[in-house]
Amino acid sequence: MRPLLNASRFLVLAAVLGSLLSAMALYAYGLVDTIVVITRTLTTGDVSTTGAKAVKT
Repeated sequence: MRPLLNASRFLVLAAVLGSLLSAMALYAYGLVDTIVVITRTLTTGDVSTTGAKAVKT
């Protein structure tokens, strides 16, 4: 029973690393999406209520 419990720590480590990689990917996606929205807003110069509604979606 003890060797099984010792081996299970690697399963937990895999879950933690998977969660970390998922969080990093989502953070990178959000960062890129934010940069794209800011760049699009600055290049088009569309600062209005219509443009603000487009940013929300």
